[in-house]
Amino acid sequence: VYLIDRFLTLLAQQRPARMIKRNHFQLLGIVCLFIASKIEEVAAICVADLCFLCDNKFTREEITKLESIVLSTLGFNLT
Repeated sequence: VYLIDRFLTLLAQQRPARMIKRNHFQLLGIVCLFIASKIEEVAAICVADLCFLCDNKFTREEITKLESIVLSTLGFNLT
C-alpha cells in the first residue's frame, strides 16, 4: 500500500496528465506486491504466479514494464 501511495503521489506531481487508468489499478497492485516481495521475502514471488493471481488478465511483459516504471518513478528509493 505504501508503494502504491508513493507512486501515485509522485506520478501526480511529475506527470499530472499520465495518471493510472481505473482498469490498471489491479496491475499496479500486483506490481507493488512483486516489488515488496523482492524486498521483504527470502524467495520472491515469480511473475508466472502473479499472472495466475490476476487470472492471466495481464501478461508477463506488462508486469515487468510497469515494474520498471514504478521503480524509476520512485527513484529506486523503496524505504
